[in-house]
Amino acid sequence: FGPEPTIPDVPYAEWKARIEKARKLMRESKIDLLMVASEKNCRYFTASTHGHWLAPSILPQVALIPVESEPVILCGEFFRMTFEAQSWIRDIRRQIDAHQIPHEQEFPKEIAATIKEMGYGKATIAIEQGPLGHMYIPRPINHIKAFMEELPEARFVDGDKVIWGCRMIKSPLEIDRLTAAVAIHRQAIATVVEQYRPGMTEKDVGKLFLCTAYEKGADWVLSGHIMCGRDKEGMFDTGYHFDGVTINKGDYLSM
Repeated sequence: FGPEPTIPDVPYAEWKARIEKARKLMRESKIDLLMVASEKNCRYFTASTHGHWLAPSILPQVALIPVESEPVILCGEFFRMTFEAQSWIRDIRRQIDAHQIPHEQEFPKEIAATIKEMGYGKATIAIEQGPLGHMYIPRPINHIKAFMEELPEARFVDGDKVIWGCRMIKSPLEIDRLTAAVAIHRQAIATVVEQYRPGMTEKDVGKLFLCTAYEKGADWVLSGHIMCGRDKEGMFDTGYHFDGVTINKGDYLSM
């Protein structure tokens, strides 16, 4: 795809500001390298939008952000062109046959080997852990243990303050996107209110919500909980399927 991404998720200035903010916070905390491996953090720091996180057998992506040198992406070979097309990170290390079980088991060691190659084998490494919310590495414990054992001279510390120090203050681009998303969501809810009629089913309501959201410009829609009528009274967070429950006059509808 060439020396620059052809369809980046964010402009270069937005991505660069995120990396520089992370580096500033890393220097303040005496952190040499930040490693992220979860979906939200990888998207934030690498500007990639793939949805392969739903496959629990593999870790589709790891990002290594050094305090000085250029960031690195590690991924399966089948994702190389995805990152070339989307991410401003251009150092992309690929693993062949990532879906093969022996290679899945070796990936933590390959991450550690890359860190050593980058010169951070004895450094202070921040990983996705700490008391601030939603910090985790989406791998089995034995994979995380194997990764750490390959770096016996490294010092592992919490990365939560660096990550949330970047993410919790929204940029103008993020605010614009949040504003657009809220407007789409509000319109979808309003359409349900306007077009609901007694005798409709949960599926009818779900179609109204989903179709309106897509028609108004949504890229991706998760309808969330829909609860209709007496048959499901008191049932909250019932998943994203729509049962054939009919909503009658006098019933209530919760979304």
